[in-house]
This record gives sequence, C-alpha cells and structure tokens, in this order.
Amino acid sequence: MTQTPAPRELFGSRPLRSHMESPKRGDRILVVKLPYLDMLLSGEKSLEVRCHPYKPGKYYLGRKKTIYGSVVLGAAMPIRSVEQWNQLRGQHCVPDTTLPYKSTFGLPVLKYTVAARRIGYQHPRGAIGIVKYR
Repeated sequence: MTQTPAPRELFGSRPLRSHMESPKRGDRILVVKLPYLDMLLSGEKSLEVRCHPYKPGKYYLGRKKTIYGSVVLGAAMPIRSVEQWNQLRGQHCVPDTTLPYKSTFGLPVLKYTVAARRIGYQHPRGAIGIVKYR
C-alpha cells in the first residue's frame, strides 16, 4: 500500500499532525463527508451524528477510500427533540434545523488524531456509515 502526504487543503492551515497507528484488519472506519471530516480533524466538531448508536471506541476517519485520521467516540446519546438538536448545534456543526434521522444519536468525540500520511482502504460497493479495514 502506497502512502502519500495528506492534502493541505483538507486540513486547512493548522498543521496539526500527531502519531496515528496504522489500522489493522477488521478495524472500524467511519465514513465521513466534507466539510464534517475537516471539522472533526480540526477539533471544531465535538459531536458526531448518526442514525445508529455506534459503540464507543476508536474509529478511523475515511472518505473516498482514504483514511485521514481517527477519533475516539464516547457513548451514544439519543437526540429526541428539535430543541435538543438546536441546543447541540455548536457541537455537531450541522446547519439543518430539523433532526436528520428518525432515530438520531450524538456520539461525543473524546479524542482526534490527524494521520501524517494518507492510508488507502477497500470500500465495499454500497457500504455507508462504517466499513471494516481490509
């Protein structure tokens, strides 16, 4: 697997680089779209929002078959009302004023790490949300 430096434009102007262990077969990769990937890797986004209560622990952050960093997520909490959703906006950074899912969960970001290099991964066709490293 070839590794090349991560693109500067993805991480913005803050040169936050820390050591990240390479993923092992079976490790979880959280698939994240822009601009939320940038926000997670800069520490701006401190609450990840999903439709499932994912287990706490380490997740690599992937987009388009490339891993850019990792996060440690805490225990999922249900977000049950629009009022609660709006109160948490500063943490989840999603501009929508309505809940994104019928069942919405917030997962606190306890720690984030930016990869010093890109790491490729196989993304199974049709997979969304989480994939396993292989």
